[in-house]
Amino acid sequence: MAKVVALDPDPDDPRLASIGSALEAWTSAGLLTVAVRRDGPAPLLVGTVREQLRPAGQGLWALRLQVPRPERACLELGIYVPGAERPEPRSVWRGPAMRPAPPEPPPIEVAPPQPIATGERAERHAVTC
Repeated sequence: MAKVVALDPDPDDPRLASIGSALEAWTSAGLLTVAVRRDGPAPLLVGTVREQLRPAGQGLWALRLQVPRPERACLELGIYVPGAERPEPRSVWRGPAMRPAPPEPPPIEVAPPQPIATGERAERHAVTC
């Protein structure tokens, strides 16, 4: 099983300056960087990797991940802010050499249950399909 190693963020990475409140991820020099801008305590990265984000500037949190073959990696990423009721929705990050995600299947319409028999006994012991 491949091991992912968490490293401190690179404070000289120019992309950190444009990070907003949505979790962002990118690769550079064989490392995957994840970053988010939030006030308050350090958010927790959740999903494939569970690790506390580290300070990368005023209200900026980031983490570099040493991922084997990052160009072919596929990771589920999300954040949990301490004190929140639940983690924020997760997304899937795919390395540049990964094929795209499959399309969402169409919704399935389910018909209401139908009784398979009638009569007094069927009413007392309803069986539907």
